Amino acid sequence: MIDLFSNFGLIELKEIIPHEEFCIEASLKLADFLKGHHLYQLPPLIIDKKSKVIIDGHHRYEALKTMGKRFAPCILLDYSDQRIIAFQESLQGPELSKVSIIKRAVKKILYPQKFTCHGVRSKSGELIHISKVNKKISIPLERL
Repeated sequence: MIDLFSNFGLIELKEIIPHEEFCIEASLKLADFLKGHHLYQLPPLIIDKKSKVIIDGHHRYEALKTMGKRFAPCILLDYSDQRIIAFQESLQGPELSKVSIIKRAVKKILYPQKFTCHGVRSKSGELIHISKVNKKISIPLERL
């Protein structure tokens, strides 16, 4: 599973495409938290390397935009990888089409906030929430 999360980069915010709505209060709170530090010490956004659609990290993305940052730290992965599975609302929810998620995002038809949930299938077959696999990084805010 490590190979899924090994492609790290700083991606321009203007290239990144959300697929869900976000909570403005949560993103502002996160921006305030980040402003109080000199380092970004959170998990990177997870985005599809081909379309640049956000898979995980909508509030981090919005917080960085609010702060006037140019770049976001991102893990770029192949969203078509069969180990990544999209669900509605939780890992126990109905499965969603990843192709539909990308198509809607590109057309700017956003799902409601927290509508999608992404799991990653481990080698042992265990389904793990994608945020549990994503590790925090530390990068100076000035680089963003």
